[in-house]
Amino acid sequence: MANKNEYVEKMKKQLDDWNTDIDTLQVKANLAKAELKVKYSEQIAELRKKRHDAEEKLNAIKSAADDSWEHLKGEAERTVNALKAGVAEFKTRMK
Repeated sequence: MANKNEYVEKMKKQLDDWNTDIDTLQVKANLAKAELKVKYSEQIAELRKKRHDAEEKLNAIKSAADDSWEHLKGEAERTVNALKAGVAEFKTRMK
């Protein structure tokens, strides 16, 4: 089991990677045909919201006491998994 600091660092790196992916998807969406731009922009906005939610969970874990952060981990994992799935699905559609 990772300690709190290791978990926070791992999660921060994942969020940074997904933020880069979302930015790349935004560039591709901007190059899409006009009728797809709106749809893609809405989907990217949803990904950014999920990323924000995951970052809030990370901040809650950071501020939790060392002996109580574990109970926040499950909720953070669900949020991160939703973001991960959303980014992967959108990447697949953009190919």
